[in-house]
Amino acid sequence: MKNIKFTGSLGDYRWEETDDGSLTLFSEFFNENCHSTSGAREETLYNYIQGCNIDHFIKENSSLHIFELGLGTGLGLKTTLDHLYKSAPSTQIEFLFTGSEIDKELAAHSLDHLQHTGYISTPLWDEKEQLFHGQFIHPLFNEASKFIILIGDIRKSFPLWRHSTHFKKIDAIYQDAFSPKQCPTLWTHQWFNDLALASHKDTIMSTYCSSKAVWKAMVKAGWLVQRVQGHGMKKLSTRAYRSGEMSQEFLDLLHRSPTCALSDKG
Repeated sequence: MKNIKFTGSLGDYRWEETDDGSLTLFSEFFNENCHSTSGAREETLYNYIQGCNIDHFIKENSSLHIFELGLGTGLGLKTTLDHLYKSAPSTQIEFLFTGSEIDKELAAHSLDHLQHTGYISTPLWDEKEQLFHGQFIHPLFNEASKFIILIGDIRKSFPLWRHSTHFKKIDAIYQDAFSPKQCPTLWTHQWFNDLALASHKDTIMSTYCSSKAVWKAMVKAGWLVQRVQGHGMKKLSTRAYRSGEMSQEFLDLLHRSPTCALSDKG
């Protein structure tokens, strides 16, 4: 599979096998891989499913709404579904998954694979709202469960989605964009403020990123930030919460740093 290419709306992607045997895509447009080469599946489990404490949330609630920034290969959704099948309670739950993807052809390709491997129903395209939508077919999920994939510039579509009939407050955020260097508009304090407005007091956001400029952007938007051990070769990663406290040591670290919070204004 290595070096086999897929062409999307934003150009070519190259499939790469990672250390745990799972695949990622290298985007020639962003000049980055979609996942860690140390293990795409293990990174997803660590940063997002464990990072957002999905097991605890599903034990305490009958519904779960995940927002993933960057559907990419669909691995985030697939790994989450596999985990829920194994760990969720026997009673039905309402599972809502909202993803975003700037590359429509990549989203269609990933959703087609999820359909043919038995995870989702046939994805339907809504031309007016510029999104894919459909159902999950596993009996764990009730009839209200669904997925929505917002296509295009999420900075434009997110506020519209938040005020639409599709919207429900987010429980867990997989902040899975390309790096701040390659995709800075998805790491600014304005973006994190949009996410805060779509969240509630128990929402958790998790990301592989550990940039001080990103930490400061999150804090400026009202998130309570915690640095944790990273996956694979990454020294640190980040968890952010809507309630709780930040350590004084961490606040002092940010205060001493001359780095500015990332902003839409540069």
